[in-house]
Amino acid sequence: RRAAESPGLSLIMQTAMQAEAGDGRDGLHAMAARLAGDALLPMDSEPRPDWVQRLRLNWLADRIVRRYAPAQILNWYFNTAAYGELAYGVDAAALTYFGKHAQELNLAEAAQLAVLPQNPASNPVTAPDQARQRQRKLLDRMAASGSVAPDQAAAAERQPLDVPAEAIEAG
Repeated sequence: RRAAESPGLSLIMQTAMQAEAGDGRDGLHAMAARLAGDALLPMDSEPRPDWVQRLRLNWLADRIVRRYAPAQILNWYFNTAAYGELAYGVDAAALTYFGKHAQELNLAEAAQLAVLPQNPASNPVTAPDQARQRQRKLLDRMAASGSVAPDQAAAAERQPLDVPAEAIEAG
């Protein structure tokens, strides 16, 4: 399923993009660079110097940002990113961590998933305290930017994240 099918998740994806590097354009470029590194650059048999790899990533990221609309890049990023626990893509992550599809997520759950691609090891199964802290920071940024009302962010921060027992046992 496409990440943007849920209006709440789309809002969080947009906010996560802005939080990635300070403003929307830089965040979009950072996400495009991750896409380039994860999906487009072939695994070379010969290691290359870091500066060559960074140059290739930046060139591909520039091409992606120029060619595709921001919504397309967001969908591509959130539907292919690693979320930890062998979940790739936002719908797989929603099923893994919350036992429901992405479009069924509430604000607290969607905010939790929005921060996972940056550090999939800090997920609600293997590092619940770190995951919760990162989720709260995103909700605070969303409230500060006006993406959500402060009382909505506060309510989402207080809401427990119900991770299915199967996910905890598997993790």
